[in-house]
Amino acid sequence: MKLYIGRNAGRTVCLTLPASYEEVDKALAEFGDARPEAPVLIQEARTSVPYLEGRLKGFSFEEKENRQELSFLARRIRYLTQTEQDVFSAVLRMEEPETLSEVINLSYNLDQYERIPHGTDQSELSRMMLKKDKGIEVPAEIAEFLDHERVSSAYFLRHKGEFSPSGLVLKKEGAVPEEVYGNGRHIHPGYEKGGLILLHLYQKGYRSPYGDYALSIPAPMERIALAREHFGVENLDGFGFYTSFVGREDLTDYLPAGLGAEEINRAATFFMEEVLDGTEERLQQLYCALSECLPEGTSIEQELARMLERLYEQTVPAEERRKVEDTVRREEREADAEMWSRRRFVLIKVVKDGRACHLLTQDYCIWTVRTVLFMLIEKRSEMKMDREEIYEMVIREMTETAVRERNEQSPEEQELQEKVARLSKEMQEKIKDLPEDVKKAITDYVEATLLAADHDCLYLYEQGAKDCVALLKKLGVL
Repeated sequence: MKLYIGRNAGRTVCLTLPASYEEVDKALAEFGDARPEAPVLIQEARTSVPYLEGRLKGFSFEEKENRQELSFLARRIRYLTQTEQDVFSAVLRMEEPETLSEVINLSYNLDQYERIPHGTDQSELSRMMLKKDKGIEVPAEIAEFLDHERVSSAYFLRHKGEFSPSGLVLKKEGAVPEEVYGNGRHIHPGYEKGGLILLHLYQKGYRSPYGDYALSIPAPMERIALAREHFGVENLDGFGFYTSFVGREDLTDYLPAGLGAEEINRAATFFMEEVLDGTEERLQQLYCALSECLPEGTSIEQELARMLERLYEQTVPAEERRKVEDTVRREEREADAEMWSRRRFVLIKVVKDGRACHLLTQDYCIWTVRTVLFMLIEKRSEMKMDREEIYEMVIREMTETAVRERNEQSPEEQELQEKVARLSKEMQEKIKDLPEDVKKAITDYVEATLLAADHDCLYLYEQGAKDCVALLKKLGVL
């Protein structure tokens, strides 16, 4: 998003959003001290959402709240696919929002509108409009005799609709936009209504503590393609990530460890399309089934067992499934009490909010629908976790959760996220042509610095807990 700001019709300064605090301050400094009689306004805007340009003109750029909302809007647009941007532009023409907050909220309510692609047969479109407008069902056999211009003119007298580069956009009957942004709500620009989780992706070896790009799961393929384009890759499964979620439990707590971002998206898409019905009760039933908490023989358990079997077939390659089946058959023939006592894998049972779930440490996991929902296939290398490793894992999870929750509640921290991600990307771009030994030295240094900071964080967290206990003992509380 490019803004041209200035006083009245005088000189303007171009500023590209999102921008750093320093870049914003430098742009405002071009106009000297504040002058109430001639504030610095947006004189012109350039965005990938055409109708938005006219809506932004005239907003004061001197007001801090406006600057924060403009920066958020610029980041929000980056997460919209081209089709969504076209629909967003049509929605803005329909609704004509007056505030930046209203503009942002409309971008989160595109599900309240439907898009009729270009090329849709006019007779079919006329049938649909008559049904929506008058409740009249016209047989397809006689639809070609309808007067499309007359039907559409009558429809638009009572209903909202606009044309966009991606087709005709109509407002759904009874649509009530939900207030997602503003009034104390702090959300991520990549968040989407109805999402199960938000994956914060980062390239391994260049980890920002905030993640470089957020992906709301489940995501359609067009949004997956947008994320791939952002990183310049063909698949996201090799990327690291951490998760956040809004008002829900973290779905990844109930999935096998080791799944990649696109594998998690396929699983979440399957759950959304085949299992969930939009109710919280159904979602909790899913979580219970995945953590083995449903009584045996219940219909939901049987249904989820079938679901998991299908999901296993979709997410695990056929060749690997055959290997797994051979392994299971062989182990069933050889199984006895002594062998089971010597099996080498780590399966930690965790009780969360009164429900049991399982945390698998590492290596390849498979889906199964026997008495245990998930099973970790034995690896040749022995996997063990001592008490210190378990402590470290728990402390790391608690610190990352605390930092993540703080960042999600602070617009300033979100802007810092963008700056760190931008600098990380710039560094990768600048070192790509360097000799391999120089590039490796820089990469090793960055990784060592991040690792040292991570160790310091873990140590300080543990020491803080010890100091707290010591203090409480001295005060007689413990």
